[in-house]
Amino acid sequence: MKKFIIISMLALGMGSIVLARGYDYCDSGHMNHNCYRHMTNYNENIDNFYGNNKEYRDLRIKVEEQKLQLMKEMSKENPNFSNVEKINEEIAKNRAKMQTIRMKTRYEYQNNLTAQSASNNPTK
Repeated sequence: MKKFIIISMLALGMGSIVLARGYDYCDSGHMNHNCYRHMTNYNENIDNFYGNNKEYRDLRIKVEEQKLQLMKEMSKENPNFSNVEKINEEIAKNRAKMQTIRMKTRYEYQNNLTAQSASNNPTK
């Protein structure tokens, strides 16, 4: 009886530690409504931030169109893998251009913030 009580106390203690730590369902592969809402808000913020850049918007549309072409090609009875390779290369090039635009925008934003903070806080 003592062993049963000790084992159950240990199990209860371990369970309470796990629950007290908190469990992030979004990162564990268990998607719920809050996770989708978080992802949607993230995508909307990204669109609002880079959406002002026409080139970025156009590249994003091209990537989505190329993904659709890729799905069409792969859904065929006998897909042509040379076409699949070309489409994948185009997607990769466009994504690289998008990444460059993001990096450039972040760099400019960071420099603007640094310049603003320097002008607001002059050193003596």
